[in-house]
Amino acid sequence: MVQTIATLIDETLMVMGAHLHVRMTDEEKAYLDAHFELIHIKKGEHLVTRGEEVCYLYYLESGIVRLWFPDKENREISARFIQAKEFINFFLSHEEHHAHYNIKALEPCKIWRLPKKDLHQLYELSINFNKLARIHLVRSINRKIIR
Repeated sequence: MVQTIATLIDETLMVMGAHLHVRMTDEEKAYLDAHFELIHIKKGEHLVTRGEEVCYLYYLESGIVRLWFPDKENREISARFIQAKEFINFFLSHEEHHAHYNIKALEPCKIWRLPKKDLHQLYELSINFNKLARIHLVRSINRKIIR
């Protein structure tokens, strides 16, 4: 059975324990389903390459990716491993932004992507997506503090 991105996000909200605070409306779900695109990447392929413009918000349906950056000696420093049912790149700004990191698939991945312009429109239209973004950002900050 093929799942929609709206259904996957609802499942993620349940797992996060955020479903009591964020309940997407039918209109919001329709927007998500209409604007996210499903892509597949192979093991070893880069989703994001350092120096390239960041143009999408990603949602990892299946697989594992590694977020890494090079140090001064050009060695790979792993910053984070991201597993299925997680968002990638919630930090998109209105300005042009070039990645300071690489994101590489450690196994075949199914990934949904939302163009930056559609993400910003979604922020304007959806209080629930704003709540989801805030929850995600707080968790990301807490993860960095714990490290």
